[in-house]
Amino acid sequence: MDLYLVIFFVSVSFMECLSQSVENPTSVLILGAGATGLQAAQTLIDNGVEDFLILEGADYIGGRVHDVEFAGVQVEQGANWAQPSKGKIEDLVKELQMETHLTNWYSFVAYNSTGHNITDEATQVFNVMEEKLRKAFNIAEDLWDLGDTDMSIRSGLRTVGWLPKTPLEHTIEWSYTDYELADIPELSSLKFHSTEVGEFIKRAAGSTDEDKPVFVKDPRGYKYIFNATLDFLSDKTHSNKILLNKVVTTVDQRSPDHVIVTCSDGTQYQATNVIVTFSLAVLQNQVVTFKPDLPGWKMRTLNRIEMASYSKIYVKFPKNFWGDREIIMRTSDQRGKYPFFINLEAEGLYPEGTNALLVEATGDESKRIEAQPDEVTKAEIEEMFRGIFGEENVPNITNIFISGWTRNPLTLGAYSLWTPNLEEECTSKMQSRVDRLFFGGEHTSENSGFVIGAIESGEREALKVVECQAGNDCPQWEAEQSCYCGTNAVSKSSANIFVISLLVLFVSCIKTH
Repeated sequence: MDLYLVIFFVSVSFMECLSQSVENPTSVLILGAGATGLQAAQTLIDNGVEDFLILEGADYIGGRVHDVEFAGVQVEQGANWAQPSKGKIEDLVKELQMETHLTNWYSFVAYNSTGHNITDEATQVFNVMEEKLRKAFNIAEDLWDLGDTDMSIRSGLRTVGWLPKTPLEHTIEWSYTDYELADIPELSSLKFHSTEVGEFIKRAAGSTDEDKPVFVKDPRGYKYIFNATLDFLSDKTHSNKILLNKVVTTVDQRSPDHVIVTCSDGTQYQATNVIVTFSLAVLQNQVVTFKPDLPGWKMRTLNRIEMASYSKIYVKFPKNFWGDREIIMRTSDQRGKYPFFINLEAEGLYPEGTNALLVEATGDESKRIEAQPDEVTKAEIEEMFRGIFGEENVPNITNIFISGWTRNPLTLGAYSLWTPNLEEECTSKMQSRVDRLFFGGEHTSENSGFVIGAIESGEREALKVVECQAGNDCPQWEAEQSCYCGTNAVSKSSANIFVISLLVLFVSCIKTH
């Protein structure tokens, strides 16, 4: 038999074998039922594609938009503010008449580590920091205009003379930069984040109400946005296509005409195209095996971004010992160690008697907290408060809940952080398909880090799938490479190796199916 016929028949047999155990062939698979995956499904339906399935690793939909009951009220484990300010999400929240709260950034009190009230001094530092941050972001405008390379927010702040030295200065800086970005300013792109300067400045004393973030406190949860706007969720014909507790382990697109996705429970699903919505950190840490490996240009681009760690720590006490101020700040010799608290029973938030605080941590401190037992964190917070308010005035915490996105294997972090290491074409690379795989997620959006970025990416990738399946323009990033042999001929030795490899795979396939 001619060598090429052998190659052909063995290849066909191998591909048929791979598909024999696949019980769920479909047109489109969506991996993840977070904001990206849900919007992708609705967009497919709106464009006439109803043959799809969504595989979600968790036991609920919404991804990092998720609420839980704590201290008798619904609180958000994930997204809480309708950001960016004056953007689509804020407009939607208002249109849906969801319950919100306008954070009162004037209602704050600051203490040093020994319990002395330093609020007046803190207000002065707030004002200085705001001025320096505005000047730093003005540098970014010059960088854009000149086509100059990027720099970190830290570099920009140094350039305008912000050189924090005291614990108070470090704490105020944290409340502007780390609190927004979930990591240190050394890692943050000055050019990219200059486009969202309002998200930083609005936290300052002296900003107007219009600049401040809208805090969502609706008892139906932030996720109500999905329930109210995505029609397919109320249609069992389509909502039943969401399969929960399906943890994806392998995505195999070695076949020329379909992709096979394998889950940890052994089930397999086949699709013509797949929309991947895994978090940035899941891709970076190669939690899911791709066959073949994702190309170098894709992985290099993904690894130029950081997955930030941000922890929301809810604590309930038997009584309120901290007063009625909405925001409590605390300085520490260790930058970022329990610097910021929100009083959940402040005016306009939750009912008096809730007796709960939201403690927030970012970066390495967030990772440290999420890596240790919750009981240890509880003891640390009790000790910290007793150092401010006195041993006799601070009772033991009765309940604690930690968001835990960084220790969650389905997320491994809170949201993405754009760094100064990004190439100009990185957005195109992140958004590019890889053969039959399409990539969404907030990290692929110009609105990275926000729920609206995830939603926009779901719509974007679903529309691409529609165009590709219709036979229309279906571009893919083409990396420069020099791995071509320069001829279409296949040498006899190469062909023999190829045949042997296929035979080995074919035998293996027979044994495992």
